[in-house]
Amino acid sequence: MTSPETPVDGGKKLTKGNQPTWAYDLKLDPTTGLRKSEVLVHGGSKSRAVLTTYVHALNYDTLRFVAPDGHAYMWVSNTKVSSVYGSRYDTLRHALFVAAGNIADPLYGHIVADHCFWDGHVNPDGDGVPDEALYVRSSYVDPALVVATLQVLKDWEKHTLRAEKRAHPKAFLATEEEARRCYLGKMSYWKA
Repeated sequence: MTSPETPVDGGKKLTKGNQPTWAYDLKLDPTTGLRKSEVLVHGGSKSRAVLTTYVHALNYDTLRFVAPDGHAYMWVSNTKVSSVYGSRYDTLRHALFVAAGNIADPLYGHIVADHCFWDGHVNPDGDGVPDEALYVRSSYVDPALVVATLQVLKDWEKHTLRAEKRAHPKAFLATEEEARRCYLGKMSYWKA
């Protein structure tokens, strides 16, 4: 994995004054659970909807999108999102890739950010929720874009986990109980 030293598009670094705002709205059909509408909007007077595509694959999950800067991006999890049969969502890591050069697939481009649910620090008092870690590796990517799209990815992951809980309730509960036996699970294991 590499991180670009120069802007992907030859542009300028973003400053706090010119960082845009983001809004996200997802509506699911209550009977089927299928997506009715999904809108990620890049704020400002000329709002532009960003279309996202979440894929729950056999060995990893992804969220693809083309950002307002015109580049293709993709969040990728290090493994399949699951909470059954020993798999734990809270140990997932995510990386955000951007397409660069003549290669259209972001997965073969540059890594511009990464995320994990736990920063690895244990509070000596044993209280408090472990901190998530988000590292924006490139000063040329909009941090608001990184955060907004990460939230979209996490939202889809929760939907995936809820569906898994409905399909395999006993296995889901067994994994949750096992997770709660260690420090990280006691403090932060999410209940679907």
